[in-house]
Amino acid sequence: MPDEPDNLVLELLRRMREDMTAVKADLTSLKSDIHSIKRDVHAIKHVQVSHSLKLDYLEENFEIVVEGTKLAMSGSAGATGRQLRTDKLLADLTQRVDRLERAG
Repeated sequence: MPDEPDNLVLELLRRMREDMTAVKADLTSLKSDIHSIKRDVHAIKHVQVSHSLKLDYLEENFEIVVEGTKLAMSGSAGATGRQLRTDKLLADLTQRVDRLERAG
């Protein structure tokens, strides 16, 4: 009889050791997964910074294009206005010359 309780205790201790071994293996796996996730997050942050810089560059260039387009459009609108004024002045001068020729 005295052998049986010792065997039960030993059996329980063996099972606990097996469970602890399984828990340690799971913990090691979780640590590895966490390390991998941290590495991936770091890589994502690097890509995010790179994309942010590229977006800033594109926004600046877009603003330059917009301002250049506005300037070109205002210049051509001004040129069109000057052309219209020149055409009107030329027409007025032509009418004056015609009147002078008819009067003279």
